[in-house]
Amino acid sequence: MGLSIFATIISSITFIAYPGAAYKGDWNLLVPGFMAVGVLWLVGTTLVSFFRHAVGMSAYEYFEHRFGYGARAYSALAFTAGHFSKMGFVLFTITTAITGMTGWDKYQVIVAVGVVTILYTLIGGLEAVIWTEVVQGIIKLAGVLVVIGVLIHIMPGGASAAFKLANASHKFSLGSLKFDFAENGNFWVMLVYGTFWYLQKYAADQTLVQRYPRCEERP
Repeated sequence: MGLSIFATIISSITFIAYPGAAYKGDWNLLVPGFMAVGVLWLVGTTLVSFFRHAVGMSAYEYFEHRFGYGARAYSALAFTAGHFSKMGFVLFTITTAITGMTGWDKYQVIVAVGVVTILYTLIGGLEAVIWTEVVQGIIKLAGVLVVIGVLIHIMPGGASAAFKLANASHKFSLGSLKFDFAENGNFWVMLVYGTFWYLQKYAADQTLVQRYPRCEERP
């Protein structure tokens, strides 16, 4: 379950878009991830237990019990719209990587990936999704190690030269530490953003909430 949740929160955006942004600029987009530890502690000690007892099919059921049907309908529609827009970008970044390596037609790749994903989800249900992402999680971890190894191997001077070059180019910068919330990319702004981003992901995102184990008996 842990590997499944790990693989769910990480997508082609993490593997392609974020490294591209870091190569172009610095490590500013890493800052929101610092807040994941605190949010995960809260989720593990409080929210998972709560959802096990209060949620049947989706997180939005509780919204209806607590705030009424309007809250459930709004949150479910907002999640659906947001998730579909995100999936468009995820498919695009996947296609960019595949077509860059193979030269295949990008539209055919998008359709093929979409069809395969829909088919195995419909056939196997949530169990198929979870086990697929367990395998994906292992592949992602192995891929990171392989990529790091290859980059160190091909870098003249090895890892030390790579770190010196990156440091000289200010690639390790996490953004301005000036306490100014009006400044774009400010370190403190990104911390606040990361807090709310991970809270909504682990507390109201159905793709993650549906993976929390549930009790057989619910009030």
